[in-house]
Amino acid sequence: MNLAESIEKISGEIRTVLRKVKEEDIQYLLERIENAPRIFIYGEGRTGLVGRMFAVRLMHFGKDVYFVGETLTPAFQRDDLLLILSGLANRERIVDMAVKARKLGGEVVSITGNPSAPLYKSCHYTVLIPQSLKSLSESVSSQPLNSLFEQVLFFVLEGIVNILYDRLRIDDEEMFARHFNL
Repeated sequence: MNLAESIEKISGEIRTVLRKVKEEDIQYLLERIENAPRIFIYGEGRTGLVGRMFAVRLMHFGKDVYFVGETLTPAFQRDDLLLILSGLANRERIVDMAVKARKLGGEVVSITGNPSAPLYKSCHYTVLIPQSLKSLSESVSSQPLNSLFEQVLFFVLEGIVNILYDRLRIDDEEMFARHFNL
C-alpha cells in the first residue's frame, strides 16, 4: 500500500462513521456550548489532545473554557458544562468525575464510541460516535487501536467549531486578538 491508498482507506472509514453521528446529538451539544457560563473538557491520551485543540478554538471564540487536569483549571461550579471525551468511557475515574460534576450542579455531556459505556448513566447526555472502536469490533477499521474514533472525534469537533463560527459571526481578526502572541 502507498500513501495515497492509505489516505483513501482512512478517509473512507472516517466518512462511513461520520454519516452515522446523529445531527440531534450535535445540536444538543452546540446548545450547551453556546449557553454554558464555563466549559470544562476532559480526555486522555490522543483523545485528550483532540479535546485540547477544541478547547483552544472555543477560547478563540471568547468562551471561558478549561481542560480538566491543567494546573490553572478553576473549581467546577453550578451550571458549568463538563464535556468528557472517551472512546470506551469505561474508566472509573471519568465516571466519578461525571458524578461529582452533577452533584456540583453542572451539566455533563460525553462523546464516546462505546454504546454500552458505564459513563452513560452518569451523564445528562451522550453523543455516540458509532462503530468507531476497533477494541469493540475488529471489523471496524484497518487502522491501529482506536485511531478511527480519535479521527472522527476530531472531525465532529471541527464541524462544531465551523457551525459556531457561522452562528457567532466572530471574524478572524477578533479571534486572532485572542491567539497566543508571545
